[in-house]
Amino acid sequence: MSSGSQYDIDVDVPVVNQKVSAAVHRPDDVDRTTPVVVLGHGVTNDRHHPLIASTLERLAHRGIAGVRFNFPFKERGDASPDGSEVLLDTFTAVVQMVHERFLGDPPVILGGKSMGARVAAAHQTDHRTAVGMVYLGFPLHAPDDKTRLRGDDLTQIRVPQLCLQGDGDPFCDLNLFQTVHTTIEYPWQLEIFPGGGHGLGLGHGPQVDKAGEAILDRVADLTAAWIRSQIIEPD
Repeated sequence: MSSGSQYDIDVDVPVVNQKVSAAVHRPDDVDRTTPVVVLGHGVTNDRHHPLIASTLERLAHRGIAGVRFNFPFKERGDASPDGSEVLLDTFTAVVQMVHERFLGDPPVILGGKSMGARVAAAHQTDHRTAVGMVYLGFPLHAPDDKTRLRGDDLTQIRVPQLCLQGDGDPFCDLNLFQTVHTTIEYPWQLEIFPGGGHGLGLGHGPQVDKAGEAILDRVADLTAAWIRSQIIEPD
């Protein structure tokens, strides 16, 4: 595996006239065909969450580039998320930065954790800029209300999708999720993390124990294998 490199960068989000911080993960060898995975964070965390940062670090070691970023509300230190227009435009700004920073026109894979996953799916439905989608826990519903599902965007996406889901996630009843993903026409892969909650089994703090490292290794292995089979060398 290559070691890869990482650097921070600011991204302009014109709709709010604000810069947000981002980190770029680059493998040692990057060319025009190197996929770039762009991940957004959830409501209560930011771009430094281990499930986002450590996954992209591991993917860079596997030859896959990545970008993680803060939404404007998190950059300001606010607890409440921005409106949908701002969240979507932030993804747009980050994708534009990717095309400016990387060689040629790299294949972009959108995704994220929780809210970041949901916004990524909505962005792809509207803009169709990605060649694939990766969800590190999709928030199908609120924990206290399973009557309002948020899976419509998943059924409208016309590129391969990978979803990593804990079987104890209070935001995603797997029986209800089954009713959504059985209607998805394009390649869909669901990987279950037994005993995993909304963080796939990781703890809530920044420190990762040995069990957490094993979870992150599995996340990276599954994601890298899926990217190679669905994006780099599809049948």
